[in-house]
Amino acid sequence: MIGTQSPGRTLAMGLLVADCIARHGWSERLKVECAGFGDGAGVPSPAELGLMAEAGLDTSLPECPDVEARLDMLEQANYLVVGCADDAVMFLEWPEAEGKQVLALSDFLGDEGWALGDPDADFGVFFTEAEAAAPLLLRALIAHRP
Repeated sequence: MIGTQSPGRTLAMGLLVADCIARHGWSERLKVECAGFGDGAGVPSPAELGLMAEAGLDTSLPECPDVEARLDMLEQANYLVVGCADDAVMFLEWPEAEGKQVLALSDFLGDEGWALGDPDADFGVFFTEAEAAAPLLLRALIAHRP
């Protein structure tokens, strides 16, 4: 999971997908790691962490490392999940991402619609959309299709 907007959004999506993976019994086969790029790296705000904790997510490791410091994560990943198509295009140009399947949360559903609506929506709206998108993303990953 690589985010470019805020560490809160990056961490929330990663934790929501990891929670969904655990609830559906895929923890031994799928692993989620989060990193940010630019504004997506760092520590989420206390309000963002609070919303995640209220939803029952484990926020004990609240920092999103900079992806440039975690190039090994890109190299080892089977999939890259990013926020939007522009991010996907950017990361596909990185040598470490060569050959990886990339899913953009804004449009990985194809003709079925967007997983996330307005990328500039406030964190609460984003979190609600991300919560609904997590099981759909898990299904897409399991089916090996973007």
